[in-house]
Amino acid sequence: MKKTIQEGKASIIIQTKDIATKNQEVFYNPKMELNRTLSILLLRAIKKKSQQILLPLAGTGVRGIRLLLELPKNMIKGILLNDVNPKAATYMNQNLVANNLEKETRVKITTQDANTLLSNTEYGFDYIDIDPFGSPNFLLDNAIRRLKGKAILAVTATDTAPLAGAYPLTCKTKYWATASDVPAKHELGLRILARKVQLLGMHHEKSLLPIFSYHHEHYYRIYFLCERGKQKAAKRYEFLTGIHSYCTTCGQFFVGENKLKQCPYCKERTLRYTGPLYTGALQDVRLLKAMKKIAKDKNIIALLENLITESSVKQVGQYDMHDLAHKNKTTLQKFEVYEKLLLPYTTVRSTTNKYGFKTTAPAKNVHALFKKKKSS
Repeated sequence: MKKTIQEGKASIIIQTKDIATKNQEVFYNPKMELNRTLSILLLRAIKKKSQQILLPLAGTGVRGIRLLLELPKNMIKGILLNDVNPKAATYMNQNLVANNLEKETRVKITTQDANTLLSNTEYGFDYIDIDPFGSPNFLLDNAIRRLKGKAILAVTATDTAPLAGAYPLTCKTKYWATASDVPAKHELGLRILARKVQLLGMHHEKSLLPIFSYHHEHYYRIYFLCERGKQKAAKRYEFLTGIHSYCTTCGQFFVGENKLKQCPYCKERTLRYTGPLYTGALQDVRLLKAMKKIAKDKNIIALLENLITESSVKQVGQYDMHDLAHKNKTTLQKFEVYEKLLLPYTTVRSTTNKYGFKTTAPAKNVHALFKKKKSS
């Protein structure tokens, strides 16, 4: 059975299943609507004209159709919708008709294996969107090869469990890093993913700078700006060697190029390690502010505001209020209480952990908040 749903400005024919699975006739995930909306918002904010766009895993064509309907016409020179499932082409064509785009000359539909398509394509792209069911690994290398200078590569990873420490061996083999189940695991998972993509970029003498990154529900999403050249690519390496050490005794964390043997704060040897990982900025704040100016959805505006605020504290990793209160056997307070007590230092909420926060305050000030006060 099929049904028609409305997403953004697009009317999309889909298979009538509420939960996205690999067994769908043609893949469509309703939970990725925010993902697709943000990609449109980002491209609108960048305002680059005459782009060649590739969607190698197009499914029903929903993302491509929304791009055609919601971006200014002069921004898209051509858009290639590809899916190895031959039934996807039928859905894509039906959805083009449903949105009065059947005569749109900028659109091309193919049903090739995504890597074969990328290997055989003779020209580059200004925007490539990798949004798979699971890990993006299988497409990264060939997608990076096809990026033009100043192009955008959008990468989604829905295999958050390995990246967040649930399956350390899988993370090592897929992402070349050790992951740990620590309070900052989702931020660190984003940074492990960012490092893997940038290392592959260096292999092709391309600098891939994260400009918009977030964790939402079951997935990680990072947009990279590509700049070509050996020197620019090599400059990325200094940000790709960080090791995050977390003390399970006191909750303090440290980031450097080496694993610590003991916690510098409490002197215990109870450390968990995550990395190597990316230690640079995850956001281009100017871009996020431009996106916020044109955003209309209140939830998206709130997300962008939170990311902008979080970026004001340049800290890799984060504290966890619940974790610190539990370790010290003290009552958990509201974030605003801790924020006020840490003044004049800046303290901001984490966007990847509801109990997480970043601060410019010294470690001793943070830990003092969670200690039991001695009775006089």
